[in-house]
Amino acid sequence: MRHPCAGTVWAVDFDRRGHGRSAFCASRAAYRGSERPHSPHLVRRALSDQLKDWRHRRLPNWVWVNPHGDAYVEGARDLGAVTGEIIKTLASRRIGALIHTRGGMPAGESLVLVARRFPALLRVDLGFFSSRKEVCRAWERGAASIDARLELLGALTRAGVEVGVRLGPLIPSANDDASDWADLFASLARLGVREVVPTWLEPSRRLLAQIRREISPETARRLESFTHSSDDMLAQGWRVATLNMMRHMASPLGIDVKRCRCGPDTAGSSPCLLGPAETQKERQLALFG
Repeated sequence: MRHPCAGTVWAVDFDRRGHGRSAFCASRAAYRGSERPHSPHLVRRALSDQLKDWRHRRLPNWVWVNPHGDAYVEGARDLGAVTGEIIKTLASRRIGALIHTRGGMPAGESLVLVARRFPALLRVDLGFFSSRKEVCRAWERGAASIDARLELLGALTRAGVEVGVRLGPLIPSANDDASDWADLFASLARLGVREVVPTWLEPSRRLLAQIRREISPETARRLESFTHSSDDMLAQGWRVATLNMMRHMASPLGIDVKRCRCGPDTAGSSPCLLGPAETQKERQLALFG
């Protein structure tokens, strides 16, 4: 699959229920309908069969596991065992796994158990939307509490796993104030986090309809007028100002707010989608010469 700044990456894509019931979740907006329970045994066997077909090619260095679903939010606990089997199957062939989640403890306990077995072949990126609980309750329903996510971050770090922190998606007048991030930056600094990556909302027709339905018509109208304005400098100015505000708060705490290549300015030099450090290569699909 294609990613805006990481290029072409390999993914194991088997569930599309998104990140809980978050109003900003593009996966949930795009894929309606219920997901059937997945058998860990059948998923492991199917993946093993696929990997056998690679015997005449070089295996990928790392794989993004379930990019359109989240196994560690409370509403998707049935995915935890399946995701664990996928990580173990990949690790048996020295393939790293990347997990994105807005989950936390106790749902993340199964992830920590797998992490202790394969710390060098696993990277987990934890998402945070705001420090303000009332904002999270409105926009991020179904995700774990901030404290539960911080507990999971600490447990994974102690297990030796590289944990990334993703902030956002940033939305005008929703989570772009200093009060949205000050407390979270302080908590992350205490846990030893030294890098965070802001992400930006990419509205679509279905996503705006979801925000209109679950947040408010006024919010959807404001977001639509902002993102589809003929004045591109307005959106660019907001993004750069928000980034600078976050850096101003994070820098004294020793936290670097990274600029990725799909971010708001042209100075970003690194991809925001990364696999485990042991398996990183600049381009995954430089596989066929």
